[in-house]
Amino acid sequence: MKTFTSLSRRVLANRLCKTLFVLAVVYGVYIVYVGANFMLVPHGLEDPVYRLTGIPRTDQIIGVSVSFVVIVLVSLIWHLARDGRPLDYSSSVAAKRGTTLLLALIFLNGGVASLAAVLDELSSQFWLPLFGWVALVLALQVLVVYAGLLRIKQAWVLTTLLGVLSTFNLFALYLSLLGAFQSRSDPIQIAIVIVALLSFVVVFATAGKSIVPLRGANAVLALMMIGPVATLALAPSAAPDTATRLAPFGKIEFRTKPNVHIVSFDALSASSLAEKYMGLADLAYEDLLENESVVVFKNAFASHVPTRPSLNSLMRLAHPDFDGDFGYFAGRSDGPVAHVFRVNGYKISTGFDQQYFGGPGPFVDAYIPEPARTVRNSTLCALASDDALKFFGFCTFGTLFDGPAPEGKWPDRVNDIVGLSSGSPDTKPAFTLHYIVNPIGHTALDYRSSDKKALERYAGLYHNKAAELTAIMEQLIETVRENPAPSILIVMGDHGPFLSRTASFDDDPTFIVEDQHGILAVVLANTSGCTPQQLRHYTAAFATPERILAGVMRCLASDPERFDAALNFDEAFDFTRYLYE
Repeated sequence: MKTFTSLSRRVLANRLCKTLFVLAVVYGVYIVYVGANFMLVPHGLEDPVYRLTGIPRTDQIIGVSVSFVVIVLVSLIWHLARDGRPLDYSSSVAAKRGTTLLLALIFLNGGVASLAAVLDELSSQFWLPLFGWVALVLALQVLVVYAGLLRIKQAWVLTTLLGVLSTFNLFALYLSLLGAFQSRSDPIQIAIVIVALLSFVVVFATAGKSIVPLRGANAVLALMMIGPVATLALAPSAAPDTATRLAPFGKIEFRTKPNVHIVSFDALSASSLAEKYMGLADLAYEDLLENESVVVFKNAFASHVPTRPSLNSLMRLAHPDFDGDFGYFAGRSDGPVAHVFRVNGYKISTGFDQQYFGGPGPFVDAYIPEPARTVRNSTLCALASDDALKFFGFCTFGTLFDGPAPEGKWPDRVNDIVGLSSGSPDTKPAFTLHYIVNPIGHTALDYRSSDKKALERYAGLYHNKAAELTAIMEQLIETVRENPAPSILIVMGDHGPFLSRTASFDDDPTFIVEDQHGILAVVLANTSGCTPQQLRHYTAAFATPERILAGVMRCLASDPERFDAALNFDEAFDFTRYLYE
């Protein structure tokens, strides 16, 4: 006990330790307040700080925590500045090399952290140009830093420059791809960048003062890269065998075989939800939906969100036995939809004009994008933000490796595909599923649910672009009706507009579910012979794209009961709790 008391007195006698102790106590009191807040005010909208400032409770916690870390780091920097030991990176050649290696390893850790996203979102044919470009940037930085170590004599100036460069590298290689960072408010983003900068300054300063040996720091940074690389190396390389799981769908025969066309629009919302959450009561497509030949499904929800889970779920009919595989849309995996239509002699066409769904597989007959892929259409460059800084401008540089862009806008190309599939001399009937991200699109990664001006801007965009979307739908209707072969055209949203991007599910689950899962789902044209009652067979309580498509397939099946037995819908929520119409 005496030893502990003596140690405590010595620790508290140190000014730095005393400062950190006080900060820890203050932050501990704040944590107690946060716990009491969640217990006493379970709904975040009733939080007094939120009602006073409009800052969501999550942003409050992040803001206070980041501010606490900033104060701790500033205290450490102040202590290091007053420390009597010299700050020297140029005492020896080994010190210069160790410091340069320290910066290089911080750079490589940022690159390794984003490796999974790069390999998933960029075609393999562009991996060499990307990593070659990044390697060139790293080599140039190493040369510049080593030259700076030789030339710059002011140690704290050099430390600050090393911190700034490391922070820029972290942003370009990692933060610019991280949705959790992009969706935060501007002050919090700035605070996070400041935390990174101060952290790197502390790292270089402690190394320069020999408080932390350079070799030890570099060894730790080198070991940190093993985890992400090992995770990628050990990941399964192929989807599991589906033959057994497909057995119930193997004997589904169609008595009639009309063309089935599905077009999914990004963030296409039901009119009632657009009015509820965006105040939009006069959307252009509302008149189109009032036509008596159009079948509108009330209380429609996307079973799973966002886009990749949504459309792959459609191709597996939301069956839980096929969950966790995102290869169905592109045909890399064989799911229930492709299997049933292929067994019945259909030509299957799917696609999107970007690389979001990856490369094609053997289970679809026609897939876009074609093998001649481009940097401009990769998700890495087309959908994420901060293109100018991401990977040091690779999205601009990489387009030098692109071939010519396809002619025509993507919605026009989809319309042509539907027309050619329907009117082709090929005797096979057509099943098509294509995704269109424009003209509307969901909210950006940096959209904040509490920002009323951002909501007004997005609502204005949605209202204006709804007219373009309506024109696309009218063109699709005309194309399908001009074809003499029996056909059915389904139009749906892949998910909602994501106005609730930074909202808390615990605070407002209805807002989250209705906004992210609530969609418009309609049959715009139907000469297949299936009645609206048959199409609504599985949508008595609520509708999903899978249930609608299953209604079509059941209508076509010669043995509907056999098809019923094969189904098992697995939705993200019990949507009967969130009906909005």
